[in-house]
Formats: sequence, C-alpha cells, structure tokens
Amino acid sequence: MLLGENNLINKNNTQRLHEIAILDDGKGMDEKTLRMSLQFGNGTNLNSASEESIGRFGMGLPASSISQCTKVEVWSWQNGVDNAYYTYLDINKINSLELSEIPKSVKNKIPEVYKKTSKNIGKTGTLIVWSNLDRILWKKADPLIKNSEFIIGRLYRKFIEKDKVVIRMVVFNYDNPKDISADKEALPNDPGYLMKKTSCPKPFDKSPMFEKDGDIQEIFIKYKGKEHKVKITYSLARLEARIFDGDSKNEWLTKEFKKASSGIQPGSTAHGEHARKNQGVSLVRANRELDLDDGWVIAHDVTERWWGVEISFPPGLDDIFGVTNNKQSASNFREIAQTEIKEILKNEQSYIAFLKELKDDEDIKSDLISIAKTINDRLRNLRTD
Repeated sequence: MLLGENNLINKNNTQRLHEIAILDDGKGMDEKTLRMSLQFGNGTNLNSASEESIGRFGMGLPASSISQCTKVEVWSWQNGVDNAYYTYLDINKINSLELSEIPKSVKNKIPEVYKKTSKNIGKTGTLIVWSNLDRILWKKADPLIKNSEFIIGRLYRKFIEKDKVVIRMVVFNYDNPKDISADKEALPNDPGYLMKKTSCPKPFDKSPMFEKDGDIQEIFIKYKGKEHKVKITYSLARLEARIFDGDSKNEWLTKEFKKASSGIQPGSTAHGEHARKNQGVSLVRANRELDLDDGWVIAHDVTERWWGVEISFPPGLDDIFGVTNNKQSASNFREIAQTEIKEILKNEQSYIAFLKELKDDEDIKSDLISIAKTINDRLRNLRTD
C-alpha cells in the first residue's frame, strides 16, 4: 500500500497540500463494484457470511473521504493499470444539483503523475485521490506525514509488524514528480509497547518498552448461535522506562539508582511523551485497531501512560461492542467506560445484582459488563505495580 501526498508551490514558495492520494496493489474492483464503493451503505460484505472481514458496512470510503475533502476520485483495475475503471463523488456538484448519483464507472487511465511516483504498480489495484481539501487539519505535508504515521501505524500495526502490508508515505511536487521531499515507510505504533521495531523513540525503537503482565486472557461469548473468542492482553512499562534518565547518554538506571534519580521526570522524555499519546484501552477488530478508548484513563495522572490493555475481538461481535458504521469506535464499550457503571463495579454485590438483571433481560451488554469488571480489577493491580 502506498500513501502519497502531493504539493504545489504557491507564490510565497511554501509547500501546501494540493491532493492526497492512496495507491494500493490489492485485488482491485470490477466496474460494478467500483461504483458501489462510493455509495453510502452499499458494498459486497453486508451479509452475515462476510462478517469476518475488515470492511462490512459499506460506509468507509465515502464517509472517510467527504470528512476531509469535497471531491474523491477512484480508479481500480484487475487486469493491468491501463485497463482501469474510474468514477467519482463530488459534493459541490451534488449541492448544485449537477450530480444526483454516483456516475457509472468508465474506462480511464490513472494520472501519469502517480505512475511516476510509485515504485511499482501491480497488475491489480486501486487509486483514490482526494482534492478540494477543505477539512484537512494539517495543511502542510511534513506535519501530516508525522501525524499520519502515528495514527496509521497504530491502526494497522498488526499487519505492518507481520509484513502483511507496507505503507509508504511520499511527498512530492505535483509539477515535478521527481522532486520528492519525503519518502518513508510507516512503522508500527503499539500502545501496548510489546512490539519490536516501532515508531517509539530511542532507546525503545528496537526493543519493547513494556512487558506482558500475565498470560493473555481469553473470554468466550455466545452470540447468534456462535461462540466468539475475545482476547485481552495486559502490559506494564519496564522499570528502566519509568526511571530512565534522558540526560545520562542512554545509560540504564538500575534499582540501586532509583532513589538517586527521584528528581527525574520519565514522562518528559521522548518515549514518555509517545506513551502519553497512546493512553487508553485499545480495541482491535479483525487485527485492525478500531479505537483507543481513553475513558479508562485517570486524567492528569502521569503514571497512566505506563500501562497497556488490548482487547481483540472478531467482527461477529460488532453488535455486542456497538461498532459504528465508520468502524472508528465501539459505542457500547465506550459508554460503559464513561458512565456510572464504573461506580457499580466498585461494589461486588451491586455488580452481581446489576449483571443478573441484564442477563435476565437478555441485554447484549451483559458480556461487556463482565469484560469491564475484569479490566477494572486488573487495572487496580497494574496501577500499584
């Protein structure tokens, strides 16, 4: 997969984003599927037989696109890039009544500029181009690349770590494609800090900053006649991460030096700042991060960055977790973390009574309450370690 950003030089010679393009070497789409991909609520994975796939609701491409721009163009091919089909979605044309539906897909070659900047275009693939970037937070390429890697590296960390996908980020001058100002591959960003070779700053860029706390917990949930497995992984920062002296030329501080280093603020180190941005419970659906739920974090407590919790669940439990159409949050789980249920969990008798009431009413959230109780109890121990 290639993520490309291209710039135009304006009159003041400062680089500004002109378009954002995403080019991949996936299976590509045929003429009918391509048009369907830009239609809200339509897709090829809407039935229950396809519930194990990453995409399911038919909302991802059009919703994510118009949240950042007013025009999205898509080319896709299954028999060589020169046989690509093309269609588009233009919000301005819809508002002016020039466009009332997604145009039928037609044969159309991809812009030459993307052929020049890509290292290798596969026999099959898709090119998505965003233009009229009216809602992009980062207007310049450098901060966009930096922040994109942090988020993309976290969302797709499982795929990047296992070399199932390579995400290349490129910044170039649209008028002169050979003028490339940035070209890098996204590194994994693991909020549990158990992976090697990640975007975490030195000295934890090549070795895990945390260590696993106990075994991976497995919880089985029966739903719609099937049994689904939920896996919960806990991690805790290594001692050296929490007492590392950023001014000691990368020398490790042992337990004997812990007392002497009491004035050091580990949270102010580069790796501490990185961990601060990754606080929360990570919900992973089909190996892709769905959400980093910060509702479990105690605000203004700097030690909260030193624990990690990852919940991995299959798409078959989307209804239980309350997965939203854009697949960017689990509303049921987030609600549990942010409501009075936390108070109920503090009292064992209230918890048992509340859980029984939910099960008697066949409330699908009863399994989430059990998971929440498990995490809440475990966090108490992690916070005191």
